[in-house]
Amino acid sequence: MKKRRYTVYEDHMIKRSTLLICWQQDVGGIGHGICDYVENEMEAYPLGQIEPEGFYAMDGVAVEDDVALFPENRFIYCPQGDLVIFKGTQPERQWYDFLNTILDVAQKHCAASHIYTLGGMISVTAHTTPRELLTVANSPQMSYDLAQYDPVTTAIEYYETPPGHRPTVNAYLLWLAQHRNLDAGCLWIPVPFYLSPGDDPQAIRRILDFLTLKTNIRIDFKRINDRITAQDDRIRRLRDENADVDNAISALESSLSISGGESQRLINAIREVLKE
Repeated sequence: MKKRRYTVYEDHMIKRSTLLICWQQDVGGIGHGICDYVENEMEAYPLGQIEPEGFYAMDGVAVEDDVALFPENRFIYCPQGDLVIFKGTQPERQWYDFLNTILDVAQKHCAASHIYTLGGMISVTAHTTPRELLTVANSPQMSYDLAQYDPVTTAIEYYETPPGHRPTVNAYLLWLAQHRNLDAGCLWIPVPFYLSPGDDPQAIRRILDFLTLKTNIRIDFKRINDRITAQDDRIRRLRDENADVDNAISALESSLSISGGESQRLINAIREVLKE
């Protein structure tokens, strides 16, 4: 008998749910930010976890006081809206088994009717540009469901992995879900390149908006709105003080290109001001 590779702490007898898959190492801190925000703002319960053995190289696992600290891969359940969130670390090996384990939990313990996975993509745009939500679906029904979202999402009708490249973990998951007749979609958020190493609260807010429209959850947006305002204020003050930063962002706002040197200086300046 095949060994089960996950643990369920408590069977919540979920009759129907939406599963959102968030990756901790995502661009702009989107996955980590969404999971933490929902946990802090809503009533959420631990549901289970995926056992890490075999999915990660031991030389990449942190050790503290002679104890191995394996990457975190856990499920939480929010009864309001019947929302289940998986907060995980992308596997380094055995992708097939890892992603099928997520889908096993989705089917056997969550009764997931819709599955969404998040992905941030680095974009050569300014932070003042409204965040666009790009979607990829694995079924006509999911395409229809995503098309009902307002403000309108932009559907990527066809995507093929470039020759010689490995499919993304999100694309692979959509393919596996399709083979199980599970409706799944990927939500891609372009993140301004100079915000990608840290957090992009505007991108996080966009996903939260999506969740409130697609499920029955009610979220207090005050904390995320405050983060957006604080970040915008810091960048605005930096632009007032630094002409090079202002010129670079102004060029991006006008859809003009900037040099590699200008891009790196902008990244460094933004990183410093947002650390304060």
